[in-house]
Amino acid sequence: MAETVFDSKSPENDEFKPLIKSWTSLNLDKLDVIQKPKNRGLKRLLETFVSWGQTLVTDPTVSFLRADYREMVVLPLIMLGELPPGITHKIRAPGGY
Repeated sequence: MAETVFDSKSPENDEFKPLIKSWTSLNLDKLDVIQKPKNRGLKRLLETFVSWGQTLVTDPTVSFLRADYREMVVLPLIMLGELPPGITHKIRAPGGY
């Protein structure tokens, strides 16, 4: 059996404690949008991801096994300023759910 290299409850480790403690004071409505790349290859990759991600979160036939799987698609879309209209997502505080 393989040995675990890290604690599976990583949000509880020391690196995350300041973030967890200050989470309630963060203004999540004023997140800065990441600037789009100028490199053609990166721009194409970004466009592909955005198209794929928007399809996943808007298609009613797509269901995610767990809420955090959906969150892994939605958070980059939020940071890129590409979350489709009408899609809402509450950013949960770090920690186990």
